[in-house]
Amino acid sequence: MAEELQVVHIPLNRLTISRFNVRRELGDISELVDSIKAVGVLQPILVRPIEGERYEVIVGSRRFAAAKKAGLKTIPAIVKKISDEEAIIESLSENIQRGDLEIEEIANAYNLIRSLDPKRWTQEAFASKIGKSRQWVSAVLVACQSLAKLRQRGKRYSIGVRPTREEREKGVLPYGVLVEVEYGLRADEVRKVIPEEEIDDVRVILVDIIKDLDYDDAKRVIDYLKMYPEKLIEKGIEEGLKEIKDIALSRKTGIELKTYVPASIMRKVEEAAEQIGKPIE
Repeated sequence: MAEELQVVHIPLNRLTISRFNVRRELGDISELVDSIKAVGVLQPILVRPIEGERYEVIVGSRRFAAAKKAGLKTIPAIVKKISDEEAIIESLSENIQRGDLEIEEIANAYNLIRSLDPKRWTQEAFASKIGKSRQWVSAVLVACQSLAKLRQRGKRYSIGVRPTREEREKGVLPYGVLVEVEYGLRADEVRKVIPEEEIDDVRVILVDIIKDLDYDDAKRVIDYLKMYPEKLIEKGIEEGLKEIKDIALSRKTGIELKTYVPASIMRKVEEAAEQIGKPIE
């Protein structure tokens, strides 16, 4: 028989945020605080019981924080006995439906749940549980790995899905661009030319050069890097990447490197086209 779930009012001082609550950034809760002061908490939070008549907040950390700021003593909650893994999935599913989770929070949730049971929680299993594709999960993880490597080099970037111009000026990078950066740096054409110990340097300078470009232009620069990686040896990493960017953006109506066409082949095609003076359509 399914567990009957009821709404109860729990004192705020008996609640704590669970480490399995995937929401880490509360954001601006001032409007939520005002709403709670006016009409109360309309949607109950989800909690699970722990020791000593205390509870962990699984879903609803913003409502919990806002309720405390609004001066409430209790909050409506649904109490549910669930495992650690179920707690992560409940938190993820709820927040993904709301569309307010950060990319890093999703990646951290995957790494956390996988640490609990690596054999069970493959990318496919995780994606299926949260209603996403395996390719999407893979891209999120690749982007966050790239971000971590940039931060290790002292770069204060963060990551978003479609950051606004203002957000990008503050260092928020589109996750899709970081995915392309990593795929570009892993390409055989690049690895054959650039020593492993210099890849991190290339990543830092490449991101700095393309961070303000839209996705299509950023990808075009990365494609040309795969076609002409030797320019980084001939002119140095920074000057070589700047030249590659200039070439890529000056030929926007020409080459578009498809994922299924090797960079070396597209380079020959472009060089042949240049010899006859006809751009590639």
